Amino acid sequence: MIFFLDDLHNLASPSADAIALSLRDQFQSFAVDGLNCSVCFSAPLNYFPNIRSFAEPAVRFYDKVQLEPFTPTETSEYVAAVFGPTVANFTEFSEWLHEKTQGHPYFMAFIAVN
Repeated sequence: MIFFLDDLHNLASPSADAIALSLRDQFQSFAVDGLNCSVCFSAPLNYFPNIRSFAEPAVRFYDKVQLEPFTPTETSEYVAAVFGPTVANFTEFSEWLHEKTQGHPYFMAFIAVN
């Protein structure tokens, strides 16, 4: 099971501390219920800088990965890997996908699987 939370910093919550506490509680609940899942969320890199001890154990369960936008060439490589290089309108689709997602790998994957 995988959960995706996009733009975590835009959640209607009074503070990052409140969100961290909610995430901590949710992770603990998953463990109690015997659920094994992955959670992916996006937020600014410095979203949890000063609340590591407060947010335990939530923050120890994830690794931060900074996703940089793909270049147009990397987008074409992604399209070739997902759809094959012989897909109809390969170049046009690659250009459209790059423009639509601004090269963001998360949004490319979202479009590719839907």
